[in-house]
Amino acid sequence: MSMQSSASTLLGGPLARWLDDTYLLDHWARKGRVIKAAEAAWFLCRCLSYDGPPSIRSELAALLQRGAVDWLSVTSLSNRHFLTPALDVGLQCKALAHLLPRDLRSYLDMNSSHNRTRNRLIVTQAIQFFEALNSHGICPILLKGGLSLFEAAAHEGLLMMADLDVLLTGEEFDVACNILRSLGYITLGDTPNYAHATTFYKAGELATIDLHRHVGPQRRLLTAADARRSAVSLASHGLDLGGLSATHRVLLSLMNYCLFEPQYRNHELPLRGLHDLAVVCWQHGHRIDWDAITDTVRRNSLEAPARVWFNMARQLLSAPIPQTVCAAGAPSRRLRLCVLQLSFPRLTWLFRFGSRLAWAFGAWRMDYRYGCGLRGRPLAAARLRHATKVLLKRLQIPAASPHQGLLSR
Repeated sequence: MSMQSSASTLLGGPLARWLDDTYLLDHWARKGRVIKAAEAAWFLCRCLSYDGPPSIRSELAALLQRGAVDWLSVTSLSNRHFLTPALDVGLQCKALAHLLPRDLRSYLDMNSSHNRTRNRLIVTQAIQFFEALNSHGICPILLKGGLSLFEAAAHEGLLMMADLDVLLTGEEFDVACNILRSLGYITLGDTPNYAHATTFYKAGELATIDLHRHVGPQRRLLTAADARRSAVSLASHGLDLGGLSATHRVLLSLMNYCLFEPQYRNHELPLRGLHDLAVVCWQHGHRIDWDAITDTVRRNSLEAPARVWFNMARQLLSAPIPQTVCAAGAPSRRLRLCVLQLSFPRLTWLFRFGSRLAWAFGAWRMDYRYGCGLRGRPLAAARLRHATKVLLKRLQIPAASPHQGLLSR
């Protein structure tokens, strides 16, 4: 007897249905309407599955022709995850825009038009900074979504941008800071010595600029040197620019999901991150070295979150990810828990209780801050030291100087 049939026999009733993948993922299709949050999430993912099975378009067309979509639920979700321009692009790619209500069509057109204008202004803002860097012989390496603004094949209004992430060497970092200050930028608050990036802001500009010393708060999984060495050249606006390689962009998306943010521990459904990953896979799939990603994941003991991450992107957004990195079982159960949180928001606190604390004291974060390694007594000592500092800060008691055996970064 299969695991699913065993669960149905033991549990029975509605709970057994929620343990079934088919019920969770195709519930909206069988009911013939999209009303609840979980249904809206699956509908949104169907719209964003640009290269999904042909049947997706016919299913969506049937729903739209019947007027069985609560667009307030769908647009509320897409706005919350900054995916409304992507929703517009997805519907247009499937030739479904003509089936939308007139007021919704006007809203999506307006939203997309403003986002395209915004992205053009951010590019203009960035060009001024990049030209100054080039004049000093510096080739900046772009990370994350801002990279797409300088890719010829990227859709101009697909992604919503809030910042530009630039990776620099130690020598280049100080020069870049001076350039930004000369252009009128200021830092947002005091930057700790151990911070992996410094954020600059200028009044009147749309995006902040993050200057990175490291690729996120870690030094082991993807080093800054490896990122620069594998970076690809971006021929854009006559600038000397580099961008994170497709393989490293996929790896960075995983790191953001399970290390830099508490999404994995919180059982969240990170729709925006999944969409960003899917876009990279669609545009640069032939350049992604999945063997290298698998090897890196194995060496750093991240198999569990990696399987969940890639499984969600493949199952929800039809991202062209090899089945070999999307093992079934636990990843599917994690996805069901994510969907359950959308359907029953009051359950959210059960998953969030204690998970953020575990994330904050995670091995990777402690290693980046204290150089204590990822296991053993040095890690335990670093956690104790960090907990003491947090407690003293809450009590507004000055903390003692860092322990000599730990590297304050």
